[in-house]
Amino acid sequence: MDAPMPKLPRYMFRRANGSFRYKRNVPKDLRALIRKETVYRQLGNTYQDAMAAYPLIHKEIETLFEQERWATDTDRAKALVRERLGPTYAAMFEEGVVDPEWDVFDDFQDLAASMRRKVPKGVYRQIKSASVTEAPMTLLRALEEYARLRPRMAKTVRPSRRGWIGSRRI
Repeated sequence: MDAPMPKLPRYMFRRANGSFRYKRNVPKDLRALIRKETVYRQLGNTYQDAMAAYPLIHKEIETLFEQERWATDTDRAKALVRERLGPTYAAMFEEGVVDPEWDVFDDFQDLAASMRRKVPKGVYRQIKSASVTEAPMTLLRALEEYARLRPRMAKTVRPSRRGWIGSRRI
């Protein structure tokens, strides 16, 4: 008889066919961006394979959520153009040199049409116009940037007897 199965880590479950899966609910604030309620990843067919793959998959999903939380519409539009149309189009898009008279403008229109109601409105508008619109710096955005960068700043700035050592002096 098989040995009893050890308790599985959070977000891991065993399927009826014996394989292991990672199952994670998408946070409510990200569901409009990711367009799914649950994210699944296959971990393996054996307990050992699943436990070896678990940390990598968990980090991948955490990174996905974190990237989506901090990405602006401009970041999303640039990434989508680079992924779907290639680096040449992405460079033209980022520099804002796409003229409506050019044939490449039609490619942006086609991409926008295929992405309608699949991406946020700000992303759709930028792709449709074939130009990047940088998000304005608001107080909320400044505070979010500070919160995101704060852990990194704490590592480079430390107090000393005479003041602060690191990237800034207070």
